[in-house]
Amino acid sequence: GDDALLGEFPYTVSLTHFDEHICGGFVYSNYFVLTAASCLIGSEWDVAVVVAQYSLILQDPEENRIQARTFYINPEYNETYHTNDLALIKLNQPITYGLYVNFSYYDEVNDTYTSAEVMGWGAIMDGGPPSTKLRKAIVSLPADCQSYGIEEFVLNTMICAGIHGQDRSSPCEFDQGSPLVQGDYIIGIASKNRGCGGNFAPTIYTRLAAFYPWISNVAGKQPIPPLMDMGDY
Repeated sequence: GDDALLGEFPYTVSLTHFDEHICGGFVYSNYFVLTAASCLIGSEWDVAVVVAQYSLILQDPEENRIQARTFYINPEYNETYHTNDLALIKLNQPITYGLYVNFSYYDEVNDTYTSAEVMGWGAIMDGGPPSTKLRKAIVSLPADCQSYGIEEFVLNTMICAGIHGQDRSSPCEFDQGSPLVQGDYIIGIASKNRGCGGNFAPTIYTRLAAFYPWISNVAGKQPIPPLMDMGDY
């Protein structure tokens, strides 16, 4: 992958456990963040969300750490196979939107695209620590996830992306929960893969549109953006 630009993905957040980055996620609304359920199992204490994060080391403009108040793990989540791998985090205080912080809408996969973009602070090599800067990568789709088996890959609730030999890189450890984006919409969040070295398998993402009823039931509808000032048009 490549380093992202400061403020390029204002909806992306870092999830921390005792101040250490563990996963990615994105801003759903001013009180809710979406991430992977697998990020939160076993990390029930002292989880915070960092908005406007770019560097894990330096303080960034508008960077703000907000404690998690409540976890909502999708009730269908299966810990063995990581199916329905989705969770909402309600925050202790609202997110303030700004130049480097904003929410993003999510939508169904657009089949006219042959790729999507994923961003996070994942390790740069198998077994490595998180990247100190937010990075991004283009991944090809659709990919073939049959190697995972029918228990682990369920097409109507998952997206399979990343083709070895075609893509330069793939998500890695610490990228779980990170958004998968097409155009202006998030279509999935990283759930699981099998390593990210030279011979990586495709990554499985949770297909967000499949969970629309549960997401809106827990977190309500997403904000409506302010109308653009069209001047005299």
